[in-house]
Amino acid sequence: VAKVPDLTPVFQAPGGKMRLRPLQNVALWEAYNNNGGFLMLGIGEGKTLTSLLLAEAMNSKRAVLLVKPELKAQLIKRDIPLYRKHFNLPLDRIYVVAYSELSSPRKAEILERLCPDLVIADEAHKLRIKSSARTRRFLRFFKKFPETRFVALSGTFLKRSLVDLAH
Repeated sequence: VAKVPDLTPVFQAPGGKMRLRPLQNVALWEAYNNNGGFLMLGIGEGKTLTSLLLAEAMNSKRAVLLVKPELKAQLIKRDIPLYRKHFNLPLDRIYVVAYSELSSPRKAEILERLCPDLVIADEAHKLRIKSSARTRRFLRFFKKFPETRFVALSGTFLKRSLVDLAH
């Protein structure tokens, strides 16, 4: 793990007791310094909290957080209330969107409507299949708005080879 300062005080809410883990510090530091990134964080290494803090770390005005559909309700009902007790989450600037919403013809233009300056893909391997509707819409958005920053988080980016992520 790279040597970076403990960023907990930067994000900690008054009275917050939780601390950022070393890999979370590195992930936030690297995303900020590189204006985006591919962050490999395995199970239990803090992807959820990291994804919620990235909008603040990167000075985003409007961020879209892409999540697996089965985790969207858990994020909103359980994770956010837990983490907001300990950290200042920029909830006024984060829009949570399920990957399935990108796949839906009725919501095909959701990224354009939200017009984010930062897209955070939790479990980014969900964008691996270039021919899927969600990935095509995602790529079309970035072609139209190339100034949009991107942070991908996953513990399993690759299934077979780097070709999985070439797009």
